[in-house]
Formats: sequence, C-alpha cells, structure tokens
Amino acid sequence: MDEPQDRLAALEQRVDHLQAELAELKARMSPALALPAHPGPASPPAFDLTSLLHPGDGLPAQEGSLSGEVLYAGVLEGAGRRLRIQRFQKLPAVLEASPEPLAQLFAALSSPHRIIILRVLCEGPRSSQSLQELLNMSSAGQLYHHLKELLAVGLIVQRGRRDYEIAPGQQIPICLALTAAFHLMTGNQGKKEPLPNQEHLEGQEDN
Repeated sequence: MDEPQDRLAALEQRVDHLQAELAELKARMSPALALPAHPGPASPPAFDLTSLLHPGDGLPAQEGSLSGEVLYAGVLEGAGRRLRIQRFQKLPAVLEASPEPLAQLFAALSSPHRIIILRVLCEGPRSSQSLQELLNMSSAGQLYHHLKELLAVGLIVQRGRRDYEIAPGQQIPICLALTAAFHLMTGNQGKKEPLPNQEHLEGQEDN
C-alpha cells in the first residue's frame, strides 16, 4: 500500500474512532439528562456531568495556559412550553475570545433594571407599557435606554412597535448566566451553600 493509501486508511480509522466516541457520549448523555415522567420537588441531580468530559484530550496545552472543557444543560418550563439545551465548549476558545464583545455583554447585564427585564421576559413577551409599570419608571425614555442596551447585545428582540421578548434560543443561556452570577455572589458573601455534587467533586483532581 503506497503512502497516500496509508494516510487515507489512517484517516478512516481515526474517523471511525471519533464516531464511536461520539455515539458513546450521546448514549451516556441521553439517559442522564432525560426529563422525569412525573416531576417532583427540585433536588440536586444524581448524575455527575463532569464524567462526560475528557480534559486533556486533543492537542497539549501550551505551558502556562489553561485547557479543559465546559458542559452545561438546562430545562426551562413556562407559558405552555418546555425548552431544553445541551452545550459543550472547549475552554481555550472562551479564554481566547475577543474581550470587547464579552465586556459589552457584561455591561448590558450590569443594571438591576435590566436584570428585572430579563427575568420578566424569560416568562414571556411583554409590552413596553407593561415593563414601564413593572419597573415603576416615570418616563418611557428611561425604559428605552435599558431596552436599547439589551437589544444591542442580542439578548432581547422587538416584536412590532412596543412588544419585547427574549431572543430565540437565549432563554436558558440567560438563566445560566444569572445562575452563575448568583453562585459567585453567594460565594463572595461567605455563604456555604454547596453546588450540586460539590461534596462529591471537592478534593478530586483530574490526572
């Protein structure tokens, strides 16, 4: 077998291996993230999502740099609908992303009024008049200032002249961002409320 054929055979073998790993990952994720037939009181998940990650796979990290993976999933129910998301992200891509758009996004989340707007819109669309009354704002200009900031970063969209809602596909990521901020906040305040599976994960290090 000549050199091109050797390379092709090696490539096909690698593809088969990756497909097998992907199939195994999907098989492991599906039962772990399946919705219960009869939802009961909220409780910490028994399944450890970190077991689905493979830190250290792929190219070796450069000296002094961070590597790893992030996996998150969520289910959102309300207004007669159920949203579900599963996302996987290599950490270097996040750490190497341009900081300016990230800073703009964090700036859009830096106002208590905008946090309230996002919380309310996650429940369903609202009119500008409804939002203005909810926020107890004396002028529409104050409200539109905050809406403009959220529109600029793509977290919300405008429907018609006066109706607003969360941008498609952004409900769960927004809830995730608020959850992460909540955990950071409680940690800074010295509260000792463990995250799900924290007791199980503490003291464990990847080899």
